[in-house]
Amino acid sequence: MLLNNFGIQKAGPRDKPYKLSDGNGLHLLIEPTGRKLWRFRYQFNRKEQMLSFGAYPEVSLAAARQKRDDARKLIVVDSRRREAQRRARPKAKLGELLHALQSHGEGAVAAHQHLHRVLAGRAADGRGSPQVSRRQIAR
Repeated sequence: MLLNNFGIQKAGPRDKPYKLSDGNGLHLLIEPTGRKLWRFRYQFNRKEQMLSFGAYPEVSLAAARQKRDDARKLIVVDSRRREAQRRARPKAKLGELLHALQSHGEGAVAAHQHLHRVLAGRAADGRGSPQVSRRQIAR
């Protein structure tokens, strides 16, 4: 249910903080002191985040809704940018694989070994898998 100014003004303090939801992640947090704060909850990179827009009389209901809509637009744009970056990574790996196949003319075994190193993240630039420990595990 969407909030209205009458409902916001009528809401009073309780023993514990509580929320009045407006929808799409926007809610009004009412503290025991009577202070009313606008909050916007959203998920980004599979993590919950929260923005605060200010106190109720200073930030009206319409202004809080506008700030929520603006924030949602920014979140969508940034998530699309990150998705494009994520999709670009496998293409780089594919380029490495094609290069490995073309550069190893001495045989299928050497090409297979090189591909295995590239896929495992241990390319020919000297990166190796991290060493966990030098100690032997007792059997």
